Amino acid sequence: MTNDNKTGKAAGEIKTIIRHVFLHNGWAKLLAIIISLCLWAGLISQDPKLTREKNFQSVTVTITGSDTMKRNGYIVTSDINEALSGVNAVAAVPQQYYDAAEATNYNPRVDLSKITSAGTQMIKITSSSNSSYGKLVSITPETIEITVEEYKTRSRIPVSVTVEGDAPKGWYMSAATADPALITVSGPQSVVNSVSRARVVLNADEIEWSEGISRTAASFTLYDKNGEPIDSSLLEVTTESVLIDSIIVEQNIYPEKNARVKTDGIVTGRPASGYAVTGIAAEPETVATAGRQEVLDQFTDIMLNGTVDVTDASESVTAELKLKRPADVVHLNTDTVTVTVSVMPEETGEEQRDADTENEP
Repeated sequence: MTNDNKTGKAAGEIKTIIRHVFLHNGWAKLLAIIISLCLWAGLISQDPKLTREKNFQSVTVTITGSDTMKRNGYIVTSDINEALSGVNAVAAVPQQYYDAAEATNYNPRVDLSKITSAGTQMIKITSSSNSSYGKLVSITPETIEITVEEYKTRSRIPVSVTVEGDAPKGWYMSAATADPALITVSGPQSVVNSVSRARVVLNADEIEWSEGISRTAASFTLYDKNGEPIDSSLLEVTTESVLIDSIIVEQNIYPEKNARVKTDGIVTGRPASGYAVTGIAAEPETVATAGRQEVLDQFTDIMLNGTVDVTDASESVTAELKLKRPADVVHLNTDTVTVTVSVMPEETGEEQRDADTENEP
């Protein structure tokens, strides 16, 4: 017996039962009506040909084929998620599954793998029918408009590092290096062509100040040749085919120590007759040195490389002398000092020395 015959027969039975209710009294007859209605509703719900329309608002649409599109050399540059907002749909749902039906049961989607050219494209929103939940009978809008560009990759984009702020007192940091020092940028041709470099800005407060190698993961910004930042939301940055969103900044951190500039034995020659050397002064008097702590502990003075010749001098002599860097010291805050050898007449010199002696504590 066909489903249509079953439905007709059930309707006939209901009419007969209702006629008997009005012709004869009794709760049993009313109960029979209720049971008949339930049976009729059951038959209706089991009939897959009987469907009801169900509306879905703000349907989530899946985006597929993005990787295939990129392999084909194209990329969407417009906001496809914005274009897919506000999609509505209507489904023809079998009675049995009406309440359980969701928009996701029909897999609404747009397929980007079919894109084969750049420019403005109209992409259709498609869906799948479902043996249990029926199918979508309409989608609004049926298509969306997107903008497509050619997909391009450029490698060997240099990365620079800038450290803002100073090292805390008593510490020295070597020049910062970036790992990786070169990156690869992929994305829309117009954007990729404008990329000139990547720059990392690291604040000194983010560095761990302890002796040894410091490594800090820091974000980076892409810039064009004019030094303007570039919107990188459509770009992929990689190194050795691995996506990255940060750069490792590496520095060597050393303790610092102030060492006194030693001026002993740097004067050669004799001043002119009647004149004498009355003093030696170095500017600066101390120099900041940096290195491993075990190295810094081995010295207190910095020696000068060179001498000051006062032969026949009748006035003070000034010279720039280089410093002798102790072994394994990695940094001096200056390479030279200014040395002044005071030369005065002997009588004035004696008076000056006497005055210095009286002023000594």
